[in-house]
Amino acid sequence: MNTANLQLEGLYVAVAALAEALREKGLLSAAELASTFERAETVAWQAAAEKDLSASNIGAIVFPIRYLKVAVEASANGKHLPFHEVARLVGEAKLPRPEGQYVRRGDELRAGGKGDKPKNRSHKLSDAEMLDLARHQEQEHDA
Repeated sequence: MNTANLQLEGLYVAVAALAEALREKGLLSAAELASTFERAETVAWQAAAEKDLSASNIGAIVFPIRYLKVAVEASANGKHLPFHEVARLVGEAKLPRPEGQYVRRGDELRAGGKGDKPKNRSHKLSDAEMLDLARHQEQEHDA
């Protein structure tokens, strides 16, 4: 496995632990943390869509946010899960992009006719796709 993948895995676990500590100390409730991650995901989708990225690249960008959302929720329910288990749950959740967020890729615009926005459709990623996206993004970063 690529060293960068392992470093990112450790970073995700560390940030999840920090979020758990904020909840446990009563500084942020589980609902406040969930709301924060929802807002972060929406911002990430909007920014990535403006950059004309593919849906798979956007999925890779939002993976860490979804990872934290699942890890903190599991912790709030008394479950402290290892990275691979949280990643599996993220893939199984198949969370769609936030409502109204379009991916404005040139090929999708051309397919829709005269530059119309594509219909709001979400692509639900499988566990394997989510992990492949994360690995692909890390490989591109290393290149």
